[in-house]
Order: sequence, then C-alpha cells, then structure tokens
Amino acid sequence: MPENLNVSLNPIEKVKLDPPEFFDIFEPLKNFLNWLVSQITSLGSTIFSFVKENIVTPLVNAISWVIDKIVSAIKSFFSTIVSSIKSLFYPSDPEKVVSNLPIILGSVSVVSLGLGALLTSIGTKVVGTGVNVGPLSKMVSSLFRPDLIISFSLGTILGYAIRLPIGYWTKKAFRPYKPDPVTLFNLYTRGYITKDQLKSELAYVTGYPDIYIDGLIDIFSYNPSLFDLLRMADYVELSDDFIKRSLMILGIKEPYFSIIVTLIKRRPVREEIRYNVNQLIEAYSKGYISKDFLTLSFDSLGLQSQEKALMLTYAENKRTYEMIDERVFILRTAFQKGLITEETLRSELTKLGLQIEWVNLIVDRGKLYRKIELPVPKVTRGYSVELPITTSYSYTIS
Repeated sequence: MPENLNVSLNPIEKVKLDPPEFFDIFEPLKNFLNWLVSQITSLGSTIFSFVKENIVTPLVNAISWVIDKIVSAIKSFFSTIVSSIKSLFYPSDPEKVVSNLPIILGSVSVVSLGLGALLTSIGTKVVGTGVNVGPLSKMVSSLFRPDLIISFSLGTILGYAIRLPIGYWTKKAFRPYKPDPVTLFNLYTRGYITKDQLKSELAYVTGYPDIYIDGLIDIFSYNPSLFDLLRMADYVELSDDFIKRSLMILGIKEPYFSIIVTLIKRRPVREEIRYNVNQLIEAYSKGYISKDFLTLSFDSLGLQSQEKALMLTYAENKRTYEMIDERVFILRTAFQKGLITEETLRSELTKLGLQIEWVNLIVDRGKLYRKIELPVPKVTRGYSVELPITTSYSYTIS
C-alpha cells in the first residue's frame, strides 16, 4: 500500500486538540452558573428584608404591646383588690368592712372601665397590621365584666373580712375550744387549774375513760432518762427500787436491764476503783504485797476480765523495771565508793539488759561523783558550819 494512503485512526490526533484545551470550553458555563446563584441569593435576601421590616416587625411589636397592656391591667386589678382587702384586717370587724365597701367597689369599677378602654385601644393599635384582635377582646371582656368583678370582690371581702371574725366570735360564745392534753398538763403544773379540773378536762378532750386518766398524767410527769440516771448516780446513791422503777418506765428489759443496773451502780465509783488499782500496783512493784494478794484485790474491785489481765501485765512490768532501777543504783553507788571496778560495772549493767548507750552514761556519771573530794565541815560551839575557803576536785570522762 502506498505511504500517502495511510490514515490515522486516533480521533484526538484527527481533531488536533490537546486535553487541557478540551476542558477549557466549560469555564464560561461555570462563570454563568456562579453569577446566576449570586443573583438569586441577593434577590432572596432583599425579599426577606422587605418582609421583616414591613410585616413581621410591626406584627410582633403589636402583639407584644397587647400582651404587655393586658398583663399590666391584670396586675393593677389584683393589686387594688389585695390592697383593699388587707386594709380591712386592721382592725378586722364588720363595721369597718361596711364603711370601706363603697371605696372598694369604686376602685373595682374604675379598674373594669380601664380594661374596657384598653380593649378599645388595642383594636386601634393593631388595626394597621392586619391582626384581628376581636376574639381576644371578647375573651378579656367576658373575664373582666363589671358584674363578675364586683361579685368576686364582694364574695372575697365577705368571706375573709366578716366570716372569720364572726366564726371566732360564735366559737368563743357557743363552742369554745379546749387546750390540748399537753397544754392542760402545763396549766396544771403552773397552778392555773387543780388536779380534779385536769382530770375532767383530759377526759373531755381525749375521750378516754377515767381508768386511763391517772396513767396519762403519770406519762406527762417527769421521768428520768438513762442519761439523767447516770448523772444522778454521780452525786446521789440511788436505791435499787428507784433504779428498777425508772428503767421499767423507760421500757428497758433483759438482757439490757441487768447490765444497765450494774452500770448505774458502779459508774460513780469508777475513779475510786482506778485509784485503788494504782495503789495496789505500786505496792506490788515495791514488793509490799504478793501477786496472789494483788489478784484477789482486783477480783474484789470487780474489774473486767480483759481489764484485769492488762492491769496484771502492767504490774509485772512495773515491778521488773523497779527492780532494775534499784540494781542499777546499787552498782553505780558501789562503783562511786570504789567497791567495784569500771569493768565489773559495765559487765553487770550489760547482764541487766541495758543498751550500750545507757551503760556508758551510767559509768560516766559514776566517774563524775567518784572523783569529787568533799571537804569535812567543822562544827563550832555556835552550831554554825565552817567550810574551807577553797576546794579542789577533778574528774575525767572517757
């Protein structure tokens, strides 16, 4: 086939367009769409601003004005009613109520007329906004009719300013109330009524049969609490009968009854028991009494088992330490007098179980007193003591 008959099958090569140049033909379309969207957005914003300024804002303002006026009128109405009613209670008697009725009814009528005028002005205020306030005016007019307001005011005044005083007067004259049982008992204890009057009144106000009245009076009477019993026992020796009766009134039963009785009896002498225990331990530590005597004495004092065991342990430890102190004193004195050497002193102190620090301190103290040369005083005929003018002593601490 001749060379000049070769036909290229590549369409891009046939059109003679590069790919970047091919996509550039959509740029005008994109710019047009952007312009169209911006115009539509601007038109919508203009329409919204027009509606808001000319329709929505006036309508909202008109409705807010209507609501504010109605709320203000209702507050004024109720404030007038409450102030008028309050003025009737100082003093609260029928004559003052009747004398103030014309003033109150006049105030209520003025408020009613003011509400009517307000409803008329509401229609004028919002007529230009296209809002129909006719139903609202009818509703408010039906609620605040002059006849309805006057009847409500009269009912309130008569109910609270006349009915209550008349009720108090009739109760006092025909059916006086009696005090409650506790108040009656307080009147009796203060001497305002006798015991027979107390019984009669209690039977009347409680409705109890006479068989229960004496018991009721006994309940109202003073009965010591458990705390009161303990404080009493600190200063007064309480009898068994008194303790038993007081605990029975409090409703305490076994197994607590016997425990509390023992507590009340032994609590006042608790400090004395401790004092005797301390004396016994001191006597045992010094060897004046035996351990058996100490144990029997603890039993007679009524110590608890654990308390007794702890006190015996304390007594044994105190006795041991007292004996060690005595032995240390003997050894130190013997060393100071030159009866034993320093090596013997250290050996004996170590056998006693003393720590090395205490052994060194005891030896050093013994050396201090061992080296002092004490002068011998001369007793004169006038019983005065003559000391040398000078004394000399020396000591060393290793």
